[in-house]
Amino acid sequence: MHRRSCALVLLVGLLLYLAPRASAAVRVVATTNDTAPGSSDPFSQFAEPVINGLGQVAITAFVDDFDGSSGIWSEGDGSLAKVALTGETAPGAGGATFGDFPPLEVFINDLGDVTFNAFLDDFTTTGLWSDRDRTATPLTKIALEGDPAPGTIAPSTFSFDFQFTDVAQTHDGVAFLSSLAVFSEGVGGALGKVVEPTELAPGTFRPSVNGLANFENFSPPTINNAGTVAFFAETNAGTGVDSIGDGGVWKGTGGGLEPVALQGEIAPGTSNEFSQIFGRTTTPAYSTNPIINNSGDVAFTALLTGLIGGTLRSGVWVERDDVLAKVMLESEPAPGAPGFFFDRLQHDPFIDADGNAVVQVALDDGREGVWQESSPGVLDLVALQGGALPDTSETLLNIIDIAVNDSGQIALFVDLSDFNQAIYTTDSTGALTKVVQIGDFVDVNGTPFEVQQLYFNGAQLPFDNTASGLSNNGQIAYAFDGEDDQFNFVSAVVVADGPPAGTTPGDFDLDGDVDVADLVLWNRGGSPVPNSLADLNDWRMNAGFGSAQSAVTAIPEPATTPFAAVFLLSLAKRRKK
Repeated sequence: MHRRSCALVLLVGLLLYLAPRASAAVRVVATTNDTAPGSSDPFSQFAEPVINGLGQVAITAFVDDFDGSSGIWSEGDGSLAKVALTGETAPGAGGATFGDFPPLEVFINDLGDVTFNAFLDDFTTTGLWSDRDRTATPLTKIALEGDPAPGTIAPSTFSFDFQFTDVAQTHDGVAFLSSLAVFSEGVGGALGKVVEPTELAPGTFRPSVNGLANFENFSPPTINNAGTVAFFAETNAGTGVDSIGDGGVWKGTGGGLEPVALQGEIAPGTSNEFSQIFGRTTTPAYSTNPIINNSGDVAFTALLTGLIGGTLRSGVWVERDDVLAKVMLESEPAPGAPGFFFDRLQHDPFIDADGNAVVQVALDDGREGVWQESSPGVLDLVALQGGALPDTSETLLNIIDIAVNDSGQIALFVDLSDFNQAIYTTDSTGALTKVVQIGDFVDVNGTPFEVQQLYFNGAQLPFDNTASGLSNNGQIAYAFDGEDDQFNFVSAVVVADGPPAGTTPGDFDLDGDVDVADLVLWNRGGSPVPNSLADLNDWRMNAGFGSAQSAVTAIPEPATTPFAAVFLLSLAKRRKK
């Protein structure tokens, strides 16, 4: 065989072998080798990070000071800085100190403001704080158990745990459920009551009083940039023939609410009525939350009257521009899975900035999958249990977590068929691209560490948390545990860039396809990260070559030959070391 061909065969073979071991290049936020800012101790353990649209990260972590101290840190002002720490005085709490920080109740908005739920040092009293006024004071209290609850009919105090699931991105308002009432901070920033039990529920009808029903219970609300909240509620309308709205979805502000959908109304896209729009009768059963986007579109789940095959049917609906439309219904054919039907919703829907929904559903054969609306009412399959995944020889075993950003990009945290785990994200075409998997090597400050455990924040149960590790600009924040080749251990929080918008990974010349020209450009150092194995892996997965031999035959570029020799030599040195 000609020496050039032999070198090319070896090169391609080595690329096929080595490329899956490398993850996308990352920016390191923090590691367990770092002293935690504002503390004299190093980080010892990280929870799943969250990220805003600017790529700024907030983390909850423990520090290694032998007393279980934890804290919150943020990049909201550019570099990582302490927000709050165990043992520090909690503002507005009568001298009490912070005791603990629930890791999945931390938000960072696009202003860089961090809002969080925390326990005081009695480990029973909770409250909400923010660093939004940090130029004047490090932390501002929003609400605390025992504080007067503003605007309540019979003056009451905040009680129970704050069910806090959302924060606006372009103003510092939050929305939460406490004392069985919904509260929010509008664009003006003042905390106020949105609605509480005993208030009249707009749109309902209660025959016994020939008038509106009263609200009774609420789900945790979500809030958009206009300060509008959306929530599920139950009322005392009853389930009689003439009653309307024993449960429903409402949206609005403290100045006025309007119904989105009510129990007893005909569900669009069906001939059946909504029978339950508060919680769901799936397994596991949990209270659910509608999602509102910045245009005021609302997505939610609901249960219908009537049976098919002896079972009740749940579905997903979206109100776009004040028009309610069905997205999907259990028992309908599943797009992309010929011969199979939607059987059981696994999660509340997500919604992007255009009002398109993303749903996670199990089929009638038990397989779980994710579908996304490409246009209203048109669902495309994104991933299906048992299906192949790019950049790995394994198949999808289980969907652990999911996140969706405003542009409709999806991040999936999954179990693989070899019981490893991986994070994937969709590109501009909707195709999945691997970010990282267990067994990959991630560069941490110049040292490659093999990933042994991954941590990613999506929509966590029991309440859907709209904070996540996927930003609106496509960046992915995650934490991992790993070892280097000297058996040194590290935990780290990192940020990886997602697929470039409008391009296919491996399309280095941006001409709309992935071919030999892109490999030549990579070889000449023309990719975003010159001579990166991750870039080569992008090319390998998207070039469309049927085999290593066909790839070799298709590469006539002479410049590859000297590179191949250098590559093989450097590889041999690295393996020997």
